[in-house]
Amino acid sequence: MVRKMKRITWLILIISVAATTIISAGQPISFTLKAAPSTNSVHLVGDFNGWSKTANPMSDRNGDGKWETTINLEPGSYQYRFLLDSVKWIKDPLNPHWTGEFSNSILWVKHPQEPELKNIKPEMGSVIRSAHLEIEADYIDGIGQPGIDLHGTTILLNQAPQKFIFNKALGKIECSLAGLADGEYYFEIHAQDLAGNKARLISSFFIVNHSNQAPIADAGHTIIASVAAMVHLNSGVSYDPDQDPLQKYEWKMISSPAGSVATLEQGNSPSPFFIADKIGRYVVTLRVSDGNVWSQPDSVDVHAIVRRDCPVEFSLSDSVFQTQYGAAIGQAAVAGEFNNWSATENLMHDSDRDGAWTTQISLDPGEYEYKFVVNGAQWIPDPENPVQVPDGWNGYNSVISASSNFAPIVDVKTTCAAGKISFDASGSHSRNGTALSYVWRQDIKNPRRFDLAPQQKISFPVPEKQGTYFFYLDVTDQQDVRAQKTFMLNVNNEITKVMDFSESPEWAKDAIIYEVFVRKFTPEGNLQALTNKIPYLKTLGVNCIWLMPIWDGPTSHGYGPSSFFDIEPDYGTLDDFKNFVEKAHQSGIRVILDFIANHTSDQHPYFLSAYQNPSSPFRDWYRWQPKPEDVGYYRYEFHNDWDTLPNLNYENLNVRRYILDAATHWAQLGVDGFRCDVAWGVPHDFWKLLRRSLKAINPEFLLINEVLPRSPKYHHDEFDMSYDTDFYGNLLDVMNGRKPLAAIDYGLKKTEKNYPAHAQDFRYIENHDMERFIRQFGMQRTKLAATLLLTIPGTPLIYYGQETGLEEMTPPMVWENQNDSLFSFYQTIIQLRRNYSALRRGDMVNAATNRDESVYAYVRKDSQATFLIILNFSKSVEECQLSFPEGIVELPLPGRLIADDVVSSEKAPLDFDAAGKLNIKLEPETPYLFRLN
Repeated sequence: MVRKMKRITWLILIISVAATTIISAGQPISFTLKAAPSTNSVHLVGDFNGWSKTANPMSDRNGDGKWETTINLEPGSYQYRFLLDSVKWIKDPLNPHWTGEFSNSILWVKHPQEPELKNIKPEMGSVIRSAHLEIEADYIDGIGQPGIDLHGTTILLNQAPQKFIFNKALGKIECSLAGLADGEYYFEIHAQDLAGNKARLISSFFIVNHSNQAPIADAGHTIIASVAAMVHLNSGVSYDPDQDPLQKYEWKMISSPAGSVATLEQGNSPSPFFIADKIGRYVVTLRVSDGNVWSQPDSVDVHAIVRRDCPVEFSLSDSVFQTQYGAAIGQAAVAGEFNNWSATENLMHDSDRDGAWTTQISLDPGEYEYKFVVNGAQWIPDPENPVQVPDGWNGYNSVISASSNFAPIVDVKTTCAAGKISFDASGSHSRNGTALSYVWRQDIKNPRRFDLAPQQKISFPVPEKQGTYFFYLDVTDQQDVRAQKTFMLNVNNEITKVMDFSESPEWAKDAIIYEVFVRKFTPEGNLQALTNKIPYLKTLGVNCIWLMPIWDGPTSHGYGPSSFFDIEPDYGTLDDFKNFVEKAHQSGIRVILDFIANHTSDQHPYFLSAYQNPSSPFRDWYRWQPKPEDVGYYRYEFHNDWDTLPNLNYENLNVRRYILDAATHWAQLGVDGFRCDVAWGVPHDFWKLLRRSLKAINPEFLLINEVLPRSPKYHHDEFDMSYDTDFYGNLLDVMNGRKPLAAIDYGLKKTEKNYPAHAQDFRYIENHDMERFIRQFGMQRTKLAATLLLTIPGTPLIYYGQETGLEEMTPPMVWENQNDSLFSFYQTIIQLRRNYSALRRGDMVNAATNRDESVYAYVRKDSQATFLIILNFSKSVEECQLSFPEGIVELPLPGRLIADDVVSSEKAPLDFDAAGKLNIKLEPETPYLFRLN
C-alpha cells in the first residue's frame, strides 16, 4: 500500500458541518465552554477581536461550569481559541475543525448569497473495498439561486482534475471513478455559481483497499532472559500492508527446555508473557490476522540463563527522622535520578516493624543523587549518608554509589579479512580472577545459521546470503556472574562490516554539530540557499549539520509533521534535499535530521480521520482519554501543553511500521543520523527496533536522543548519544549562583561513572528550546562557557547564530554586520578542536587551584599535544596558583615554559616553582587556553 502522502492543505480542516456554518450575515453567534470548577475567568480570543485577551469575556451566570458569550460576526472565516485564567489557551472542544500554524479553531460565517457544499463523500478516512467509487457532495445555492457554474467548478483527486456531473434532481455534484489502484487519495471540490460567488472549498481523503493483502507477523528478535524472570514477548513490527488494524494474535510455545512447565499468558494479545522456569531455549510462534486473512507464522526464541542481581538498599530510621524533624514516619519513598524523581515509584516499607523503612532497587553501576520523601510531602536528604551535593534549590541531595558490579569485562576483537569473520574474546577477564566460560548465540532472524563453538575465539566464512546478522556473546565467571555483548554483521554487495552493536559511530566522536533552522538561516529560507552557505559552515569549522524538521507541516518550526515523507514546499524539493546532502558530504560535512516519532500534527490526515470519523482505521493510531469530560478539554492525549501534537499509540503495530518506514526512507537518502525529538515519550522497545533497522542500512548511522532528564537506559542498544542535560543544568546553576563551581566537574565525573563507555554525550550551551546564553549572561561569560564546551569531552553543539551573538531564540540569521570578533573566537577554538585529538579524545586531568570557588582548570592531553585550560568565573582579577598531578608538566623545576596562548595568538611565559606549581594572574571572567607542547 502507498504510504507516502502528498501535501494536504489546511483546507481539509473545514469540511462544513452544522456546528460551524452560519447562514445569515451579521448573525449573533454564541460560544460555549464547559470549564473546570477551578476556572476563574474565560475569554473568547480570535482574529475577529485582534486576539485581544480582554475584549470578549465569557460568563458562567448559572454557576454550572458553562461559560458563554455571544458576538456579532460578518461573513468570513475566523480563527479563535478560549483563554482560561489569562494563561491557558485551548481549542474549542465542540468544534472539530482547526487550521493554521497554531491549530486554532476555525469558524465559517456564510454570506447568504454564497453557495454551499455539504455532505461530502467518501467521508474523511473512509476505506473503500472496491476499485469503483463515487465522489459526491450536496450543492446548495445561495439567495437568488443563480445556479451552479459547471465551468467554474472542479474536483481534484491527488491534484488531478476529474470529470463530474451535476445531478440537478438531487442537487449533487457527482464523480464516478473506476479502476483505482490501492492507495491513499485526497480530493478537493471547488464550486461557484453563475454569479461568480464561490462556495467554501471542502476536501477529504480516503483509502482504496480492494485487494486485501495478508498481514505480516514479526515475533521479534532473540531474547536473552533470566531464569525465574517474567519474559515479555512483543509482536515487534508486525503490520498490515493495507493498514487495516490487526485484530487477532495467535502465539504458541512450540518447544521449551526439558522439565519446563512454562505456559504463555495472554497468548491472544500483542505482548504475551511467561515465566522462564528452566535454563535453556524456548521457541514461540506468532500469527496475526486482520480479521479476514491470517499471516504466515513467525518465530522467536528465548534463551534463559542464570543472572545475579546486585540491588542497592536504601534505609531510613524512624527514630533518626523523629529526632531531626519531630514527627513519625507514616509513609516513605526514595526519589532520585534513577526513577525520574518520582515520589511514588519506589515506596519504602517497615515490614518487620523494627523502625527501619527500607527498599531495594537494582541500579546500573554509577553514582546517583536521591532524597527521601516522607509522609508524601517532606523531601529530605538521607540523614545517615554524609555524601551530599547542592540540589540547586538551597538544599542538598544525598549521593549513593552503585558499585556492586562484579560482571566480567568483555573485550572482543572483530575482524573481517580473507573471506572470514572472526571474533576473538581472549582479552576478556573476570573481576575476581576466576576462569571464564563463553557461549555464542545467533539471532533467530539471521538469514542463515552457523555452528558456533563455546570458546574464546570463533570464525566462519563470510556468508553468501546478504543481509544483517546478529550474534550474542555470554561470558560467565565461576560464580555465575555474567556479562553480555551483541555484535552485528552487515553483508551486502558493497561492503561487509562486523561491529559491536552497542558502539557509537567513530565519526561522531570527532563531530562538532551545527543546528540549522532552514527557514531562518538564509533570507530565502530554503534548501538551495542553505546549500550555498556550506562554504561558510566549512570556514567556521563544523563538520556535521543538524537540520531542524524539514517535513511538511503547518508550523514554522516543523515539530508538528503532517507528512513524514514530504519536504516543506517552501524548503524546496526532494532533489534540492539530495543535492544539499551531496554537497555537504563533498565538503566533509555530515547531515543529521530531526526525527519525530512521538506525535504527528493535529492536521495530519490520519489524525483528522481518527478525530472526525470514529470508524476510521486510524482511530487506534492515537491515544485517547478514557473520560475526556473528567480529565480535560481534549479527547486525545498529548504531552505538556502541546495540544497541537497528538501522541501516537505504539501499542498499534501499524504505527510502528509507519514510523520505521519513514526512518528508513530518509536513511536510504544518505543522511548520517537522527536527533530524535521527545525520545522519552516513545517506548524503549521501539527504539531498539529502530536501531536495528537503521544500523542495517548504515552501521555508522548516528542516533541522538532528546531525553529530559537523561537516562542510561536509552543506551541499552538504543541510542549512541544523549543530551547532557546535567552539564547544561549545572552550568546554568553555577552562572546563576545556585550551585558552586565544583558542580560542573562533579557532573562530568558522574557521567563517566553512570554511562556505558560507548555512550556519547551531546553538550550545548544553546539550542532551539533554550534562551540564548549571551542574552542571559553577556559576552564575557559566553566566551567562558563556549571555551568550556569546546574543550571538554563530549560532542559539542553550536546553534545557528551562536557564533555571531544572536540574542533571540529563533531569529533570522544576520549575515551583514555580524560580530566578527565572536565569530573569530568560535572559529579559533573549533579549528583547534578539529586539529588536535587531545581536545576531542584526550585524557582530562584537573588542576587543583587556590581559587576553587571561582577558577576551573584542567589539562587535555594525548600523545600528540597537551593543553591547559583555565576558566576564571570571578568578576575580579584572581592571583591563582595551580597544582598538577605528577607527569603533567614535564620540564626541569623551577622552570619556565613558553606556551601558545591560543585565544590571544601570543606566546605566554608560564613560570613553575620548585614544587611544580604555576602562579598566574587571571583577568575577570576570562578563559585561557594554552598549548603546552
